[in-house]
Amino acid sequence: MKRVAIILSVLTLLATIMSFPASAQEPIIREFPGNQWPTAFVDMNGDGISDFVMEINPWNIQDADGKQIMEYDPVSNEIRFFSNLTNIITKNPNTWVHGYPEIYIGNKPWNRNKADGLIDLPKKVSDLTGFTVKFSYNLEHDPNLPINFAMETWLTTDQLRTTGVRAGEVEIMVWLYNNKINPAGRIIDTVKIPIIINGKLINGTFEVWKKDSIGSGWTYFAFRLTTPMKSAEIEIDPTLFVKKVQEYTQVDIGNLYMQDWEIGTEFGNPTTTSALFNWSIKNFEVSKQPLLQQDVESPSTTSSISQTQTTSSNIQNPIRPGTLDVRVNSWGSATQYSCTLYLDGQYDWTIEVKLKEGSKITSYWSADLTYKEDGTAVFTPKSWNKGPTASFGFIASGDMPVESIVLVINGEVWDVWPEVSQVPSETGTTTVTTTTTTTTTSVPTTSTTTVTTTTTTTTTTTTVTSTTTASTTTSTVTTTTTSSAGSPVKPGSMSVKVNDWGTGGQFDITLNLGGQYDWVVKVQLDSSTQMGNYWGVQKSQEGDWVVFTPLSWNKGPTASFGFIVNGPVSGVKQIILEINGEIWDIWSQ
Repeated sequence: MKRVAIILSVLTLLATIMSFPASAQEPIIREFPGNQWPTAFVDMNGDGISDFVMEINPWNIQDADGKQIMEYDPVSNEIRFFSNLTNIITKNPNTWVHGYPEIYIGNKPWNRNKADGLIDLPKKVSDLTGFTVKFSYNLEHDPNLPINFAMETWLTTDQLRTTGVRAGEVEIMVWLYNNKINPAGRIIDTVKIPIIINGKLINGTFEVWKKDSIGSGWTYFAFRLTTPMKSAEIEIDPTLFVKKVQEYTQVDIGNLYMQDWEIGTEFGNPTTTSALFNWSIKNFEVSKQPLLQQDVESPSTTSSISQTQTTSSNIQNPIRPGTLDVRVNSWGSATQYSCTLYLDGQYDWTIEVKLKEGSKITSYWSADLTYKEDGTAVFTPKSWNKGPTASFGFIASGDMPVESIVLVINGEVWDVWPEVSQVPSETGTTTVTTTTTTTTTSVPTTSTTTVTTTTTTTTTTTTVTSTTTASTTTSTVTTTTTSSAGSPVKPGSMSVKVNDWGTGGQFDITLNLGGQYDWVVKVQLDSSTQMGNYWGVQKSQEGDWVVFTPLSWNKGPTASFGFIVNGPVSGVKQIILEINGEIWDIWSQ
């Protein structure tokens, strides 16, 4: 998207501040608003050469309440970012993007920041032989926030550009996720480009968007993944996208210089006044080897975007592609799938879900669930949920456990997710059994309570019996929870701000300590709510409690951190501040 020119005084500041890469021995933190442009050069291996740059890049924000914080943790090789901005005032109110918090390798042509410790960039496009960028990412955001997760580069006529991009040059983006925001321009093509997602080599399907004469006159391209992902492990060769652009422009791409490779999130539109979101990038690596050593156009080397490889013998062409929309939210130990069916009428639809081995569906809503003999889950509609638009969802154990979702109506495959996937069928035609499954749940609870001067420990045994036509299984789960008792010694020392999104929420916590302490904050969650991203702290687990402890820079006198939950915010039952074994303050719903 459009970048605004940085005024001379800021350029001078950028040229002088942080002229050496920051040490990777301690966490590196940058904040906005602050007293300087929020940028840091990161040397991951300690050789004195910057490996990447991290930059909050609030290029269109004049003023705002709240904070944006970006930190690099060298121990876990993780970059974390969070934003809780409100009352945003933009520099250009008519512009669709407020900022682009990011990391990048190479030379960013809008300033004098360069990091070439991992890869030799800038480089002439005709000399590029391919390289691979690998990382895991997770994005969480206010559902109403326009936002993407996207990568980009700039192609310029001279090798080392520091003063912006001009007419006759090119911007190329790769969008992996978007919410309430589209690329600039219009769709001109749909293409398949190899990419590795969650360890599987696939032929990713991308829309190609183009807009001529953007900004100061350059040409804009965006490759948008047709199956958006809020979290994934990615291996991508940027040069495959760069060279693909030659098919859509008269500009001689080979004679331009690829400046950098950027990874981050664009957010905002002309009416956006708050930005509540966070993301993490883990295990960031750059290899000088191309993603593919063989012919990238060969269909035998890749499969369509799916979590399993497919063959021609078990693929069917859906008759109504686009009628099934699937939104995925993974928090590691479990994944939520929200499905919307655009049917243009009322139907007794069927959704067949094939899970990875060892995964199981733990909850679902707005549909009935049965199982086929091969273990495929079969959802059918409630009487009120047959269309024209129907929606339902489910949660399954594990990280991204669904291999395929198939929409079947009147015995025909209407749509498949991912776009081309293995249809769960034994005969080549999709069949649905009418086996009925009845699930009975009983919860006999036995509580043993031991009281000390400060804590109460309660052990609860829950027995769940599930009965189906095929088998009967009984599992017993024993959980131990610790809840605080007694009065806090410093009430008011902890403040908690909650932002409820409906399907999740953000908790911003401020500790007014009056000094520096190795404080401990414990968070109790019930089973309906899972912990998501967090910032400013380290996380561990003690039984059913999530335990946060401070990073070295965040011990007081005033300390602040935050976290995201997936599921109802009411599932956060209690938050306790402990210092030196004493309970200072307690927050509860």
